[in-house]
Amino acid sequence: MGDVRTCPGHGCGATLRDGFLCRRCRHRAQLVIGDLPALSRECDVTAARLDRLGGGGGHRKKGDDQPLLVKVRHDGQTVSDVVDGVLSLLYEWTDHVAAFYGESSLPLQVRGDVRPPRHLLVPTAAGTLLRHVDWMRSDEQGPDLAHAVWTVRRDLRVIIDRPPERTYAGPCQSPLLVMGADPDQDGPIRFVARETRCKRELYRKWGSDVITCDGYDPDPRLRGGGCGAQHLAINRDVWLVASVTEELLPLRLLWESLYVLVPGCLVDWETVRRWPRRNNGSPPRLIAHTLTPMGQPLYRGGDVLALARDTMPRRGKRRITRLADTPDSHVV
Repeated sequence: MGDVRTCPGHGCGATLRDGFLCRRCRHRAQLVIGDLPALSRECDVTAARLDRLGGGGGHRKKGDDQPLLVKVRHDGQTVSDVVDGVLSLLYEWTDHVAAFYGESSLPLQVRGDVRPPRHLLVPTAAGTLLRHVDWMRSDEQGPDLAHAVWTVRRDLRVIIDRPPERTYAGPCQSPLLVMGADPDQDGPIRFVARETRCKRELYRKWGSDVITCDGYDPDPRLRGGGCGAQHLAINRDVWLVASVTEELLPLRLLWESLYVLVPGCLVDWETVRRWPRRNNGSPPRLIAHTLTPMGQPLYRGGDVLALARDTMPRRGKRRITRLADTPDSHVV
């Protein structure tokens, strides 16, 4: 019998029967690659606005409840330079895979120092990688490519999105050993170690791959010491989808989590914020279920996930055009 190999994909650990990457991780990387052209176009809009304003500062758009904040490096680079630096990793891997199959490299330099625009380079790079997506399973360097494209998407989102402080990631429930008196012991008190579970709630930092039980809570009065256990964020995805479905949450918070909850979803904030509005006399696609004491509307997570999935291309299925068409939707 041969040695048992595990998939090196981030947070996977599945047993490999063949190849160097499991099919699930390859499919996840394929979705990530498909995200990159749209993210690059959003970066172009962000870079044009912020480079014009100078200093990488954001601005408040009409109707937005919070300002846009963009993290950039503090070394004098423009946002465009930061985006090009992030995408350089994608270009390097594309040239590497293209050379493996005897294809031409990306035209990064055409006339001297003139580089083709990103809206041409990124789709070309993504198309090359998608044509040879099985290379990630068949080649020893395939897992490195899967991690590289995930890193590129994460860094692009840091430039585009407004990073929230933290997002909820469920209970910790890590096993703990605590010392306590033995209830079955007669005579002198004897202390024994017993196992219990950590009762702290976890909150994921934006863009972090690992969630640490550090005692953070949105309410400063409830913050305290956590157990220090670390959880891979990817292992929380299934739990998050199940828990968010019936939760009533702010629309912006749900949208910011769609890239985790609905892999491959490319819906932008401008589209999402129109869902609760009437459109030419038609009823809104999304209904608020309640309001917070401050008057902020809260929406059922399952309704938002259904609409987000409806924005993704489908084959052989009728597109759902209204929330009322979904069998599990309800309005209160």
